[in-house]
Amino acid sequence: MRKTFKSLLSLSAVIFIAGLYNSSVYGVPAFARQTGLDCTSCHGTFGYPSLNSFGAAFKAGGYTNASEDSLMGDGEDLSLPKVLNMSSVLKVRAIFEDNFTGGFGTTGLAEMNVPDEFSLFYGGRVSKNIGVKVEFALVEPAAALSFAMPIAYPVGPVTIGAVPYWTDAAGPAWFFETLTTGNASNIRAVEKHKGPIHPDGNVGSNFAAAAGMGFYVWHPMGFVGYSPFVDYSAAHPNAESPTQAAHYIRAAATPTVGPVDLAVGFMMTTGKKQTNGMGSICYGAASKLVADGTAADIDTALATAPECQDGNLGRDNAGKIGVDFQVMGNVGIPIGFTFSWAKYTPNKDDADVYKSGLGFYFEAAPVENLLNVGVGYELDSNSDYDTTGKIATNDDGSNLIVALKVNLARNVRYHFEMVKGMATDKKTMQYTNMIFAAF
Repeated sequence: MRKTFKSLLSLSAVIFIAGLYNSSVYGVPAFARQTGLDCTSCHGTFGYPSLNSFGAAFKAGGYTNASEDSLMGDGEDLSLPKVLNMSSVLKVRAIFEDNFTGGFGTTGLAEMNVPDEFSLFYGGRVSKNIGVKVEFALVEPAAALSFAMPIAYPVGPVTIGAVPYWTDAAGPAWFFETLTTGNASNIRAVEKHKGPIHPDGNVGSNFAAAAGMGFYVWHPMGFVGYSPFVDYSAAHPNAESPTQAAHYIRAAATPTVGPVDLAVGFMMTTGKKQTNGMGSICYGAASKLVADGTAADIDTALATAPECQDGNLGRDNAGKIGVDFQVMGNVGIPIGFTFSWAKYTPNKDDADVYKSGLGFYFEAAPVENLLNVGVGYELDSNSDYDTTGKIATNDDGSNLIVALKVNLARNVRYHFEMVKGMATDKKTMQYTNMIFAAF
């Protein structure tokens, strides 16, 4: 372990020193081509993809704002950017791990992702009130992994929007989100920390893949959003398993106080969502049959429980609630802080699993536009309840997160992250070395 850790520190030092010779900031330049603005105009302390108040307003407007000389047409019949607003994003990473579970230590390369992600992004203005953002995978399977087409209309200081969308990983918040607390996994401060509030975070509800129609009302002081949604991979199920939508609700207050952007938010998913597996409604009902002695084993219960038959198969309750808080701004140096808490109830039968968790993360930029350092903590609890309503088992997990970000060149960043498992049965140390590049 000691040798591995020294090697990682040496690598971090070399990359940091290299970064000292370039003070450029980083971000995905697709929208910069349309607006003519530097990436820092929209992005906050955490770097891309976190949004400051100006970036939130640009997003609420459907990505349609543009400099006059960047548009072609008269603004009525034709109003398109002169250039195609496209960017490529590359993430390459190596993850090393020390595992001390059970008193034994092993050190080695856990993952080598070359690439971890290689995508083509298109985003920007379609017409005066319509924009688009699309993510294409440039590796197998090649596909449009995420898509959103915001249709936004301003009414005084308020913007009203409707967004058809789908995403393979960002959850229903993909259609509209401005906070960096991890509610949408594509807007998070560090690699590890999706945040408990994210539908598929460490308080997971398997809602990362989502497709639906979202609606939002935005004001500089806050926003509300709603979307019915289904599982993206189950958006076109067969006739024997009809789609059933879940519901996503989001609200946040986003005041600006001096140089600091504040935010306090609430999210909720409810209803029943179609999945490709058996679903927790089916499995929970079958488990109850076994617990009360109606069925001798789980296989018999799965074959006989009404909740496991035909159209009921593969539906999950979407009972999740969460709250989050964010501070971001410049108080002598750029700083950012996020907090989120969530509780998820997969199924409401007596034999059940309840999950809850919290997480917070603090980051500061001691050398603005060059070096960011951060520290965070997350805790999750999975509690299995028996048929009497008492806790049968309680599996707690917690992680300490330390992060270092160094801007090596314009739109190229080195990211080092250490995650220490704090739970008794999960004594691990994980080191992530990642290069992010956008061009």
